[in-house]
Amino acid sequence: MSELPAFETFEFRNELNQALSSLGFDQPTPIQAQAIGPILAGEHVIGQAQTGTGKTAAFVLPILQRIDTTSKATQALIIAPTRELAAQIADSATTLGAQIKGLNIVTVYGGQSYPMQKRALKQGAHIVVATPGRLIDLLDQGAVKTDTLRMLVLDEADEMLSMGFIEDIETIFNQAPDDCQRTLFSATLSPQVLKIANRHLTDPKQIRIGGNTQQSAEQIKQFYVRVKANQRVLALSQLLELQAVDGAIVFVKTKQQTSEVADELELAGIKAEAINGDMPQNLRELTVERLRSGLIDVLVATDVVARGLDVERISHVFNLDLPTNHDTYIHRVGRTGRAGRKGTAISIIGSSQMRILSQIERHSGREIVELERPTAQKLRDHRIGKVYESVFAANNQKTDSATQKTVLDLTRQILGAMEPEEAVSALINAWQGEQLNRITELDSLRPEHKKAARSERSSPAKDNNGRRREGNVIYVPYRLGIGRSQGLSPGNVVGALVNEGGLEPGDVGGIRVRDDHAIVELNSTLKLSEIGKLSKIRLKRRALNLIPFSERAPKPEHSKYQAKEKAPQKRVRFKASA
Repeated sequence: MSELPAFETFEFRNELNQALSSLGFDQPTPIQAQAIGPILAGEHVIGQAQTGTGKTAAFVLPILQRIDTTSKATQALIIAPTRELAAQIADSATTLGAQIKGLNIVTVYGGQSYPMQKRALKQGAHIVVATPGRLIDLLDQGAVKTDTLRMLVLDEADEMLSMGFIEDIETIFNQAPDDCQRTLFSATLSPQVLKIANRHLTDPKQIRIGGNTQQSAEQIKQFYVRVKANQRVLALSQLLELQAVDGAIVFVKTKQQTSEVADELELAGIKAEAINGDMPQNLRELTVERLRSGLIDVLVATDVVARGLDVERISHVFNLDLPTNHDTYIHRVGRTGRAGRKGTAISIIGSSQMRILSQIERHSGREIVELERPTAQKLRDHRIGKVYESVFAANNQKTDSATQKTVLDLTRQILGAMEPEEAVSALINAWQGEQLNRITELDSLRPEHKKAARSERSSPAKDNNGRRREGNVIYVPYRLGIGRSQGLSPGNVVGALVNEGGLEPGDVGGIRVRDDHAIVELNSTLKLSEIGKLSKIRLKRRALNLIPFSERAPKPEHSKYQAKEKAPQKRVRFKASA
């Protein structure tokens, strides 16, 4: 394979060279090496490349090279299928163009207010990054001008067509000037994508990065586990525990499933949240940021919202259903193993999906290996091993002399009252007993026992008042009188508490949504006056009305809870963000 050229061979403006140097970029990826030159030369280009190969910079760098900041006119338009991908492209352009004085990049997509986007466009946008639906609206209102466009880029063309944007794309292309350079990128060059390209691109140069999918797949270990349909989520929770998972995305088919599966995982003591198209964009961004920062470990998502999602700590992708389309499978798997990193993809399927699995294997030319499904003994051994490691890690921990003296004094007192084996056994049981006992045999789980199994998979380390410690934070559970039947999701609750209540994301712990209520954990350091203010926040047209929740307390339908919930609430006006 020939050596790739250095970025300096493209003779970028000094501002771009400085940005590339500061970012540590000295050599382009294959798609960048082949696409940047023709785009700089003004050619129309069709590029085939998977996400995670650096294709964004392949068209962003030439755009930045040719932008004239002495004019306020819109000179480049980049279209992406989803809000997440549009935001990601805009972030990349902002980072790479950080040294270009006066550069203005505006992102427009659904979920943001029209007035805010119009104001940003009116102030001057050299580059507009947009999703098709919102762009069409702004074009119709005259807020986006196309007569000054010099470059038009269509990214993830295959996904846009699969999402039904073909008419919007045709409209956008038809409104661009005849001399506007057009570039199209797609993971697959289907007949529909090539039809669009042939109609709107002039003598395009085709660039296909051969084996991108295969190269990406080589970085990703791919497995499948066969279980019965009603055991998939339980198998998922056990795999999340047994695998060395850093962060994970779980793919499901429907928006409703995202909330249901996230709830199940929360019950199993796994920090998970749903992300779907019904959530406002700011909450989706906040949820992704919680995954990125480690406040949660698992996102349960649909295919659409995961497009363009790039979080470095995603080590695993789980499919709770195999997609029937091979390209969708590749896009799902591609959320891990990004930019050369290692990753693992596990599909949890029933026997009826073995045919689809075989088709995916034939298409990719690579075997997907069967993984032995979890057993109670494996879980037990795993948990015992974790406790064993924790004991020795704690023994090697450095502590100050005063603390060490206190610990030694306490140790002598305990050993004076108990035999050594009894003392160690009691301490381990008090510290990790619930974790060791929280084992459910996969084969024994039947539909009629599902509710009972749920109650056994409670979160670890709770005291008699239901308080849970996580690191240095103690969380207190509160009950909300709103649930799934009112359309509530964990993201709604986080958004209301953070955006309207002014809490830090770390002040919000686990969230469990039920049909008629929800349980949210809040930092125990919050004052009663702060809880009172949070209770007045209105969500889904109802006040949150936070009530301390104890698993030993009477059920909410008892009279003292009814009195609190049915008491008239003073109406508080505010601008809803969820």
